[in-house]
Amino acid sequence: MIRIQEDKIIPEDLINEVRSREAGAIVTFFGTVRSRDETSENVIGLIYEAYEEMAIKKIKEIVDEAGKRYPIMDVSIIQRIGRVNLSEDSIGIAVSSEHRGD
Repeated sequence: MIRIQEDKIIPEDLINEVRSREAGAIVTFFGTVRSRDETSENVIGLIYEAYEEMAIKKIKEIVDEAGKRYPIMDVSIIQRIGRVNLSEDSIGIAVSSEHRGD
């Protein structure tokens, strides 16, 4: 599942999207808004925009490439759009595989 949404990411829901009886490992990544960037220490939030059709196409390309390199069972990705406040997740990725070798 690849989704672009304004709603907050619920990690447990994302993980459950890739959970299965055959999966022996689930790996997650969450990109979180922090209070500073390369030029400022006054970040109070970020506003994300996306051309959704193109973004989903590009994310699928990345997932397909990863699937060629690693024994991935399932992938779930949520990219936020709109305002994302400090400490909130702007992207969440969950990947399952049979085991966690690579």
